[in-house]
Order: sequence, then C-alpha cells, then structure tokens
Amino acid sequence: MNLHALNLRTKLLASTVITVLLCFSVTLGVLAWRSHQAVLEQGLARAESVATSVAHDVGAHLDEAMAVSSTLALSLEGLHAKGTPDRDAISRVLRRTLEGRPALLGVYTGWEANAFDGRDADFAGAAGHDASGRFVPYWSRSGDTLSVEALIDYDKPGAGDYYQQPKQTGRAYLAEPYEYVVGGRKMLITSLVKPIVVNGRFAGIAGVDMALDQLADDLGRIKPLDVGTVALYAPSGLVVAHGDAARIGKPAADLPAEALAALREGRSLQWRDAAGVRHFLQRVSLSDGDAWWGSVVSVPEVVITASANALRNTAIVMGIVVVMIGGLLGVMLIKPPQKALCDEPAPDLTLTLFPDHNGGWPTETLSLSELRGKGVVLNFWASWCQPCEQEAADLEAAWRKYRDQGIVFVGVDYLDQDPAAKRYLAKFDITYPNGPDLASRISKRYIIRGVPETFFIDPQGNIVGCRKIGPLTAQELEQRIRAILPK
Repeated sequence: MNLHALNLRTKLLASTVITVLLCFSVTLGVLAWRSHQAVLEQGLARAESVATSVAHDVGAHLDEAMAVSSTLALSLEGLHAKGTPDRDAISRVLRRTLEGRPALLGVYTGWEANAFDGRDADFAGAAGHDASGRFVPYWSRSGDTLSVEALIDYDKPGAGDYYQQPKQTGRAYLAEPYEYVVGGRKMLITSLVKPIVVNGRFAGIAGVDMALDQLADDLGRIKPLDVGTVALYAPSGLVVAHGDAARIGKPAADLPAEALAALREGRSLQWRDAAGVRHFLQRVSLSDGDAWWGSVVSVPEVVITASANALRNTAIVMGIVVVMIGGLLGVMLIKPPQKALCDEPAPDLTLTLFPDHNGGWPTETLSLSELRGKGVVLNFWASWCQPCEQEAADLEAAWRKYRDQGIVFVGVDYLDQDPAAKRYLAKFDITYPNGPDLASRISKRYIIRGVPETFFIDPQGNIVGCRKIGPLTAQELEQRIRAILPK
C-alpha cells in the first residue's frame, strides 16, 4: 500500500489503529507473562508442599517405631531405678511387645557389662545372653514363630553401630537400611534404637528392627498431583523405596551429583532432569535424633505448569484474535474493498488434484487454460461448510449430465485439511476433478469471501455474469450451465 496516496483522514486512522494495537499487544504480553509466572510459582509451591507432606508422613512412620524403643528404654530405666531388675521379666516384656506389633521384626535390649544387675557371670551362655553373661536379649520374628537369641557384634565398629552410636552420642539412632532374610525372603530393614541412661551414665540400649517393605508399598501408592511418584533414600544414596521395585536396596543410579550431596548433608533440593521431570528432595527427620533420610517427590513439569501454560496460551490466543480483528477492521477502514469478478476474463489457475479424486484427469495438475473451448463450472467448497453439503449432490448430478456436452466441473477445496476433504468427497460420491487451494493462491485471485462460491466460465475463458454466493439449486445450475455450453 502506498501511504503517500492516502488522504489525511485515512493516514490518521491508520496511525491510530496501529498505535492502539501495539499498545494493547504490549500490555497484554506483560500481563500474560506476569500471570504465567504467578501461576507457575503456585504450581511449584503446590508440588513443594506435597513433598514436605510426604517427608512429614515418613518421619511420623519412623517416629512411631522409635516410640516403641523410647517406651522400652524409659520402662527399663524405671525398673532399674527401683532396684529389682529381673532378666526373665524383661525378656517377657520384649516378647509381648513384639507379639503386639506385627510390623516389627525384632525387639531387643543390650546392656553394658554388669550394668543390669551386676550378675553377668551367673548368666553366661543363657538364652538372650552371650558367653560373658551380658544381658543382650534379641527377640525376633520368623513367620508366626518368635525366638530369642543374643545380640551380636555390638562391640564392633560398623556392624555394631546400632549399639556404639547411641553410646557415643547419647541420642536416638536410625540405622542405614540393610538386607535381611525373613522367612526365606530378602527384605530391607532398619533399626531404631534409644540409649538407656542410669544415674546419668550410658547403661545400654533398647531398640526395634522394622521391615521397610510396607513403607515402600505405601509410598508407591502415593501419586503426587495424580501422576507423580515418591522415592525414599538413605543419606548414603541407598534406595529405600522407589516406583521401580528393582532399584530398592541398591545405590541410587538416577540421582545427580548435587542431589546425592544434598542427601548426605540432609538439606532440601529441587531440580529438573533432561526428561522434563521436576524433583523435590526433602529431609525426613526423627523428632528425637540426629539421623535423617531423604524423600523425593517427582512430577512431570508439564503437570505442574499446566495451569500456567493454559493461562499463557489463552492470553496469547486472545491477543492474536484481538490483534487480527483490529488489523482486519483497520484494513477494511483503510483499504477499499476489491471489486468482484463479473463479465471479465477468468484469472488462470493451476490446481494440484487429489490423487483419488481427479475426475480421470491425466496429469497431477489441472490448468484453466487447458480447458479453453469448454464451459467450466468452478466451485469453491470446504468439508467444514454446511451450506456446501446442500449443493453437493446437485453439483455431482449436473456434472454427470453435462460432462459429455463440453462442460467441466472443477472443485477447489478452501482452507481445509486433506483427510477431512477426502472424506467429504467420498461421502457425496463426487467424481469430478478436485484439489486443495494450496496457500489460498486461487481463492485470492478470485477474491473469495467464503464458501460456497461458484463461477461459470464460457468456452472463451470469460466469467459469465458474477459469481454465485451460497449454495446452488438444481434449477440455478441448469440455467447457468446453459449459458456456457459450447456452441
């Protein structure tokens, strides 16, 4: 468009329209971005909240088991303070505790040499005692059978950490998960131990062993935001619970170095992997103790950002629609409408035909110039156009009637998709040549405003009258075709 050729009013109108559209687009863009960020932050906060809740629930599960150890430790301290400790009675208490808690695999106590009643030598080799006579009964479960034996390795570094750590720190102890065979089946278990203090000095321990398979099953059923997963790790990176059961009990192979470092240090972390999944690591702590594990909630980022993306996309679509409408109104106000084609030479066209709907045309393309000497009915249509369906059968009937009398029908598919267009042609059994209007080149040359529109072109290549807008009736077709029949 030559702006110098426009009058002053049109120039002012054009400038106003352009300025308003630009300001609106910038404002809408800023608002959309800010809204997207706000909703995204809400989504991340929601996922973070789920991760925190999972960590709290796991901690509560461990605290429940630790509460058994704490209760035993306090009870043993109280009995010892009365001055009448009875080894058999304590052993029976341990057994009853194990009987009443099916989730536990073992309940035990272990005392320093002669710290229980000063009579270790009298019990050397007895049930629940080692060769020195120390009171170290360990009640364990194997199926429905409960049995007692003596604790072992309590004086060895590493293997005896369940005893040595509470002794050295005076704090509750959560053991690194380890494999243990129960009823012929390997399972991951952990130990939760409390120190026993008598007269201000360490005297022994009270503890429980707990299987982790039920905890893993419970975490496996949790689906954060309906699609996510939950995993549980020890500080060393050992997998305690995971959506892939084959990884349980093995070192974590799916955690990045920064996540393993955060696990070791007991701190929270959030990261995004190459697959677009967001991971939220939270510390799982005991209410009484320095030990921790780490839970990881994993959720596809697309789920977290779904609301934000939907809001952003809506804003973009709205902006595009408004800009397009504004631009269209501006063009309509600035640019005079094009004159419709009437009683003048028809613009030449080249139509690429649908392979299965070419009307027997011998080549892949059809040009209007090739039809000189024949009358041409040029019909613009689309599969989504309901008025087009009203004339489809009449067009096909007229084609079959006049195709041997020098009349050619040509269908131009307008702003459509090939699969839908082909279904439309098959539905109405249309046999005359049809093809898509690629890049709308043909409809632009013929100044199409919508569909259906039909042009009637005589054998000399001239448009007879003006185009027909809207569906044709059988009677109209007859009248218009007679005007273009070859002489």
